[in-house]
Amino acid sequence: MTRRKCPGLDEYLQTYSISLLPLLLETLSEVHKTGILPTNMREALMIMLPKPDRDPTDMGSYRPLYMLNGDVKLLAGLELEPRSSEYTSFIRSHITIKA
Repeated sequence: MTRRKCPGLDEYLQTYSISLLPLLLETLSEVHKTGILPTNMREALMIMLPKPDRDPTDMGSYRPLYMLNGDVKLLAGLELEPRSSEYTSFIRSHITIKA
């Protein structure tokens, strides 16, 4: 994971990437096979960000930001990447009408 990206709630991937790689690969493989995420991969930290020029006493004046663990972000990227070439709606310069 590059240093310019948000490392996630746990920061494990940036700190221990090489030593955790075998365990991470095993975990992600199991998730891919079973479709079940471990409990820690289903956790997120939610932060409410205020919208500019809005009444701070109104709940509609905030938007949620969810910080996920790095392994979840990695899994999401791995799951989306192979499929992107299968669907024309994901290919740049193509539109759904042409499909």
